[in-house]
Amino acid sequence: MERARKTRSTLSVFLLGIVLGYGIWAASRLITGALEPWDARFGYYPLSLLLVGGGMGFLSPRRFWLWPMALYLGQCLAALSQMATTTRGGVNLFIPLGMVYVAMFSALSLVGASIGAALKWLMRRRGLKTGT
Repeated sequence: MERARKTRSTLSVFLLGIVLGYGIWAASRLITGALEPWDARFGYYPLSLLLVGGGMGFLSPRRFWLWPMALYLGQCLAALSQMATTTRGGVNLFIPLGMVYVAMFSALSLVGASIGAALKWLMRRRGLKTGT
């Protein structure tokens, strides 16, 4: 019973990561005006990856290494859906390169998730309330 609950919890957080990854990509155009988040000014993309990764690592520290993969998947889905709706009748041959670029940037969410998980661990160790 406990194992099934943990599996559901992990799946829920993974799905949340996909939604948040999609949101990082989609919000870039609304917030910064840049079609791709890495083209945005003011450090929008690296900062959002660090913060969202950190939040997810804090939310569920046991599998902090998994959440950047969910963020990556969400960003890839957003990029592909954006490509499908914005290209002028052609296929973008740079999409594989873009996915590699997204993967490199997603390393920042692993840093954030590690920091979030470590912060949660320290708070638990010191006996502070963390919500879980």
